[in-house]
Amino acid sequence: MTRHGADFRPWTYGRYSLADQDIKRQCTMMRNRVEDTKPSTLAEAIEILQSRYPEDELASWAAEPLSEALWTAHFAAGLWVRNEWVHVDPAPLIARIRKLSYCVHDDDVSSYILEAFWRVLNGEDCPTIEELLAEHYAE
Repeated sequence: MTRHGADFRPWTYGRYSLADQDIKRQCTMMRNRVEDTKPSTLAEAIEILQSRYPEDELASWAAEPLSEALWTAHFAAGLWVRNEWVHVDPAPLIARIRKLSYCVHDDDVSSYILEAFWRVLNGEDCPTIEELLAEHYAE
């Protein structure tokens, strides 16, 4: 049992993103920030996200059904994506998403990235942003 309780799930809202360790990691990343950390492709975004979290936390998150995984990550990893890549000085990937889709909300942008991340963690090939958007607009 952790200090947070037996049911602690670090991807959930209200308990801060990925526990206290993530806050420390984020501070370290900001101190060591390199200008070229903004992704141009989904594959680059996934590589950056994978490097941020421990394997056991990623495995636990990937084991959830997609809809639940996106919900639990929205205020944690999704918030980080929106703050780092969407809101201020958008990453080239974000500009591409906005160009391909005539109207997309910031929450949707982070959800597309997290969905691709979840798929890769579950053994699927990394989709292109065009493939991902085509699937969502076909629904």
